[in-house]
Amino acid sequence: MSALDAVEEQYSQYPYPEPGDDLLTWLKSWNYDPYDPSLFSGSYWPEGRPREELQILVAGCGTMQAAVLAFKNPECKITGIDFSQTSIAHEERLRERHGLKNLKLVRMDLRDAPKLGQSFDLIVSSGVLHHLADPSEGLRALASVLEPRHGVMLVMLYGRIGRIGVYVLQDVFRRLNIPQTAEGINFVRATIQSLPPRHPGRWYFDRSPEMTSDAAIVDTYLHKQDTAYSVQDVLDLVARNQLAFKGWLDNGVYNRNWESLDENIADRDRWSIVENLDANIGQHRFMVSRPERDPRSGVNLDDERWLDYFPLRHPDLRPSAFDQSKGVRGKIEFIMSPFEREFLTVADGTRTIRDVLKQKVFANMPANERFKLGKEFCKQMWRQGHMFFSLAASKPRREPLSTIE
Repeated sequence: MSALDAVEEQYSQYPYPEPGDDLLTWLKSWNYDPYDPSLFSGSYWPEGRPREELQILVAGCGTMQAAVLAFKNPECKITGIDFSQTSIAHEERLRERHGLKNLKLVRMDLRDAPKLGQSFDLIVSSGVLHHLADPSEGLRALASVLEPRHGVMLVMLYGRIGRIGVYVLQDVFRRLNIPQTAEGINFVRATIQSLPPRHPGRWYFDRSPEMTSDAAIVDTYLHKQDTAYSVQDVLDLVARNQLAFKGWLDNGVYNRNWESLDENIADRDRWSIVENLDANIGQHRFMVSRPERDPRSGVNLDDERWLDYFPLRHPDLRPSAFDQSKGVRGKIEFIMSPFEREFLTVADGTRTIRDVLKQKVFANMPANERFKLGKEFCKQMWRQGHMFFSLAASKPRREPLSTIE
């Protein structure tokens, strides 16, 4: 049996992610938000979303992802491809159950994507390329169907440093010839539970809520083919395939404690420093485009036109429940001055930075002070992933920050 056949057989016996029959129920436990244009168009397209009716390809859609995106983006046309008939069959059942007329499904190896005969505004490939014998081959195939002027591809690859405990145990189970069976899965769980808490493999297992799923055990510890990447590996992979790296899906992951680092350190080195010191990045989520993409797709807050950007706060950003002077996003917490809090309150993507700074709440501040503080704050929020900046207005997405309790 070839490696490809072995991987296909794995996903037939243990479809991943573990499928659900109702999308709303399933979404209470799983989160595909980072790949959702209804939430993050401002991040994917700083030059402005190309159109409402996006053509989206989910390459390696698994059991759920294409249906989730079709459900949450009814104005868009979604094409889901996967080489597993089991996965495609489940997505088809979801299409029927939820009446997803905007969803097309094709059983296909993603390397054959050019056979679809169309180009896409957005391509999502999450957790797939690193299972190919040659990830570059898959990346190039997808890039060939990416719309050249505005298309963006969202990719997730495993992080080598954050998953070091996984690879130690993968090696153990391969040497022991542990099979992808119920007995093998039980052996994996029992072995990991016997490890001391400080073992990196035990630490990873205990922190992952999906390890109650047999499919997740197989996908994580008994996979037949798995390549992991460091920050440098990701950047080299993109450059080697003549594509443009357009940033991380969450800048904050790679800029933690950035204020303590020399401002002159190149981003490439800064990101690697954070990865090495954090040692907790198990997934790299990033954006790539064709090299001929619209040059306005790169955010530059040092440009003289910085006031023309429309600032949009991250959808998960909240005021602290315990201290209204603090902002909270996930596990990240930061102090906000009264000026910064008011700025974030108004930053809903419908006003330019210039218009935000003209709000009455700032009227008593000298103009030069307003603009200086505004620019510094925007740059800080961009680097920490708390805010996005687009040259086009966004549709209102959330209630103003001040109204959220």
